Amino acid sequence: MEFEEVTQFLMKLGDVAGQIAWSDAMIAFAWSIGAYIFYKAVTLLGRKLIEVVSTRYSNGVRVLLNSLLPAITFVVSGYIVLYAVRVLFRETAVEEHIEKLTASVFEALLLAAVVWSAIDAYDYICNLWEKYAERTKTKLDDILVPIVRRWGKVVLVTLGVLFFLQFHGVNVTTLLAGVSIGGVAIAFASKDALSNFFGALIIFVDHPFELGDWIQIDSEIDGTVEAVGLRTTRIRTFANSVLAIPNSYFLTKTVNNWSKMTKRRIKFHFYLSYSAQPDQLESVLKGIRNWISNDDRFQQDLKLIHAVNFTPAGFQILVYCFTKTTVWIEFMSIQEDLILNITKIVNGVGLTLSVPHQNVSIDSIPSNLPISELS
Repeated sequence: MEFEEVTQFLMKLGDVAGQIAWSDAMIAFAWSIGAYIFYKAVTLLGRKLIEVVSTRYSNGVRVLLNSLLPAITFVVSGYIVLYAVRVLFRETAVEEHIEKLTASVFEALLLAAVVWSAIDAYDYICNLWEKYAERTKTKLDDILVPIVRRWGKVVLVTLGVLFFLQFHGVNVTTLLAGVSIGGVAIAFASKDALSNFFGALIIFVDHPFELGDWIQIDSEIDGTVEAVGLRTTRIRTFANSVLAIPNSYFLTKTVNNWSKMTKRRIKFHFYLSYSAQPDQLESVLKGIRNWISNDDRFQQDLKLIHAVNFTPAGFQILVYCFTKTTVWIEFMSIQEDLILNITKIVNGVGLTLSVPHQNVSIDSIPSNLPISELS
């Protein structure tokens, strides 16, 4: 119905009450009661049918019935009610308007039922995806599913509205063209938002990190990923603050994902004084290598324990090895054990650890220099 027709219909509606026959009113009332009884009966029988089907057939059949039965019941009941309305106003001044109105309402009900069924089917597909995402190692799928579910339903409802407008004479092509022009203007005004959206897509597709991962971004940001959204990613720093990082930031920055480590490196130097004899130095190096080799907390594929340089502090010893664990607390405990045992090994051969220092020798002191200036 056009706007002018609706206006005319409302103006005439108040004048037709006396034109309605009592017999038509009773018939319309009976049809309405019948629609209610039909809706209740089919709903009850449908539930029983679904319970029986659930025990005999696959889950997909149950979901299909759950989607179609309510929609069909809704459309049929609505049609009966609309027919009752047409009966009520037949042979009145607004009969023609009522026929057009009920036809439009029925089209809307039918379209709503189709969208309803489509949303239920889409929801079922998303549920299957959600179960699959729970079995995958990545946690980003768990975030992506509700986002796709929500926006997919918005798209389905939007398509339903556009079809309804198309059926009632609205030029959808012109409407979409106007929206597109406005969309271009909005896109220029919100380019940062679009960049963040594409940044989120890269995160979901490329999986540079997952929830709970410890990441470092260009040595500027260091922390654990708490959440990934369409606009920002939240990172919990080790100072226990939360940073909201725009997703566009990840398009141009290097992300170091420490949680992807399969082993964790220990690397440091210590010093032994030049008073150490060659056999003592060799005993220290051999003792450290043996201790690491006999400890199953270390990876055995690569361990470097060597004297690497002469320094002012003495012989420089390199300790380079890997722990099997990547957990920070466990790693620190293993590294502490290593340092303590190195100290025991060094002391066991009669040596002590040296520290960097510098000796200053004074050949002579001027005789006229006051003693106070030497202090």
